[in-house]
Amino acid sequence: MISIDQQLVGVVRENGKLYRVKSSQLLAQIDRDKDELMLPITIKDREVAGLIKPQHAMKVNARAFELVSEMPEEEEALLLSLSILEMVKNDLPSK
Repeated sequence: MISIDQQLVGVVRENGKLYRVKSSQLLAQIDRDKDELMLPITIKDREVAGLIKPQHAMKVNARAFELVSEMPEEEEALLLSLSILEMVKNDLPSK
């Protein structure tokens, strides 16, 4: 579950998609199926950023994001929340 400013926003499913809790509307997603250096992040049907795959980072402390377009504060909060969750999840040991 993702909360922003103490408000429940949605639930992230195993496939990297964030759905609104009450309506099951797709809010955002990280496309993990792409075989590229960056994982595309889409918010409301618009690609807004890419998140670097940690295994492809060429240097220590590589930039985590590449922003594709400007976005309102609400979308930026979704981007940051989903991206941070993805980065932390990648650092956790597998079950």
